Amino acid sequence: MTAVQWLAKELESYGDPQYCELEWKVLDLLIEQAKEMEKEQIMNAWATGVISQGNMTAEQYYNETYASKASDEHIETDVEKVTEADYIKLLEKTISTLKSASSQTDREFLSEQNEFDTDNMKDLIIQALNNAFGILEKQIPQTKKKTESISIIDVKPSELLSFMKSNDIPNDAVFSGRDNGYDAWDDIVLYWEIDIPTTDKDKKAFKRKRFTDIAWKVVYDILMKNGYKRVGYNSGLLKQFDDTTVYDMFISKNFDRLVKYYSLPFVKEA
Repeated sequence: MTAVQWLAKELESYGDPQYCELEWKVLDLLIEQAKEMEKEQIMNAWATGVISQGNMTAEQYYNETYASKASDEHIETDVEKVTEADYIKLLEKTISTLKSASSQTDREFLSEQNEFDTDNMKDLIIQALNNAFGILEKQIPQTKKKTESISIIDVKPSELLSFMKSNDIPNDAVFSGRDNGYDAWDDIVLYWEIDIPTTDKDKKAFKRKRFTDIAWKVVYDILMKNGYKRVGYNSGLLKQFDDTTVYDMFISKNFDRLVKYYSLPFVKEA
C-alpha cells in the first residue's frame, strides 16, 4: 500500500466527507504519517535496488508491491518517470486539494448549522419567555405601601389612645420625628403604612424589572437542557441593549434581537 493509498483509506475511515468532522490537527498528523511512510518506501526501493536490477521495470515493481487490481486498474502513471521530488509534490497537491475541499465543506456545513442553531435557539427562547411571562403575571402586585404620618406634638400622653382611635391610626404605628436640620426634631409624629392600589405605571415598571430575572432563570433551564452551555463574554456588548429591556423585546416580539441578547452568554455545545 502506497502512502497516498494509506492516507486515502485513513480519511475514508472518518465517514462521509460531506459531514466529516475531522479536526485539522488530526489531518495534519495523518499527512505527516503519510510523508514518513512515503519517505521510507522510496528509501527501501533505493536501498534494495529493485527499480534498477534485473528485468523488472519500475511499473512492474509498483504493481506487484503496492497496486491492487480492484483499486488501481485506472492508474496509468509512468512510475519510471516519477522522481522523488515529483512524488512529494503530487502528494502535497493531493493533500492541498483535500484540505481545500474539506474547508469549503466545513464552511458550508457550519453556515447551515449556525442557521439551524439560531432557529432552534429562537424556538427555545420563545417557549421559555412564554413560560416566564405566565409566571410574571402571577407576581404583579395589586397594591403597594404608602406611609402616613400625623403630628402628636400637642397631644397629651393621657389622650394619645383616644387620639389614635379618632384618627384611625393603627396600633402598629411608631413614634418618630421630623429633623429640623440641626440634629434635633421640630415635630413629634406617628408613622404607619397603608395599602393602596398599584397604578398601571407601577405595574409596568415592575414587569420591566422583574421579567428580566424570571426570564433568565427559565431561559437558562431550557437552553442547558437542550445542549447549550454558559460562556464568558465582554459585558460591554450589552450596551447595544441599553435602549430596551427583555420585557419590551418580548412584548414587541423582537425575537431576533432576543436571540442576539442570549447568544452572548449561551452557545451550542460542539
